Amino acid sequence: MQPWQTPCIRRASRRARKSCSKRPRRSRRKERPHEPYLYSFAGYWYCDLLLALGRTGELRKRAASAIEVAEQENWLLEKALGDLSLGRGAMALGGLDAARKHLDNAVNQLREAGHIEFVAWGLFARAALFWEIKRHDLAKGDLEEVMRIAKRSEMRLFECDAHLEYARLALVEGDKDQAREHVTATRRLVDETGYGRRRPEVEALEAEVR
Repeated sequence: MQPWQTPCIRRASRRARKSCSKRPRRSRRKERPHEPYLYSFAGYWYCDLLLALGRTGELRKRAASAIEVAEQENWLLEKALGDLSLGRGAMALGGLDAARKHLDNAVNQLREAGHIEFVAWGLFARAALFWEIKRHDLAKGDLEEVMRIAKRSEMRLFECDAHLEYARLALVEGDKDQAREHVTATRRLVDETGYGRRRPEVEALEAEVR
């Protein structure tokens, strides 16, 4: 796994968590009180925690259960989040074919559900997969879509992260000039938005592109 993958996905999750916290909360637990697991965003955050702890077996069990319930109830967003969790879990275990299937499903379902601001989660995760299988062209395509979403919706932190991943990708490909352009854009966004926890990463990349 490349070093940018997990931080990239986690940053997307943190921002999406903050975004959805401003929305009216839906309790799937109340709709299905007999079920043992959390669903919707709460279930996804728990799977996110399980992934960080390396408990992929439990993640797979919970996410598969979420998908089963979502299909029964016709909950498209919940199914998308389940596929996103399963895709990330499969990638952590090296199951790249399964990861591709689940992440493709997640991106398509998030689009269909109308949650365009959350499509970036799936795109960042899938870009990480494409990096892993050395399909840099496809990784760039997903980052380009994240950039379009970010600019259209004025999600400047997503835009900052996309520039940062572009810079790392350009360095891997040996294009220091392009990397420098993206690092400069990242620095500007960090300074303008006060995205302070990104400064160490920006400074490290600035040293690499000098």
